[in-house]
Amino acid sequence: DAMDAAEQASEAFTTTAQDNSHDDHGHHDHGKVPYYAPPMQRVFYGKPQVLPHVNWGDLFFDLFFVAAAYNLGTMLISSLDDQNWLRGTIYFVGIFGALFQTWYNDLGFSSRYTVLDHVHRLIWGLKFLAVAGSIMFITPISLLADPHSFETLGFIAFVLLEALISMGLSMEVYFRA
Repeated sequence: DAMDAAEQASEAFTTTAQDNSHDDHGHHDHGKVPYYAPPMQRVFYGKPQVLPHVNWGDLFFDLFFVAAAYNLGTMLISSLDDQNWLRGTIYFVGIFGALFQTWYNDLGFSSRYTVLDHVHRLIWGLKFLAVAGSIMFITPISLLADPHSFETLGFIAFVLLEALISMGLSMEVYFRA
């Protein structure tokens, strides 16, 4: 029963994508956007693939990582002395790993599932704010290493918020999709 429902959802999604191919880039403005709908799987074994459409939100999300690269470079340059080079290298690897995981979570979810409702738009907005907040707190090593500074705590808090949102989305997929 669950497999039949999943196949019907896939066929409906494929049919909707094919029916709306005549308008601007596959966008469809007929019908109402639901308040909440569980994520729909994009690809089913043995079925034709429906490729995701790149939207402005995806491009905007990628721009955050340009700012992250800039801030990481500034942090790394600030640690190029005899006392801070090891600390700067460890911080660089840790911060880069945490930000890479946020990007990987987004890529993994978006390539497997599609969401077409208001609740998920709000959730993705919160994810964007969490990533932007964490990038905002990547500062020179003198501030990150200072125990009286707020930068490290701010970075960790925003990365934790993004991780909790990603975990919630994964649980939603497990239990609802």
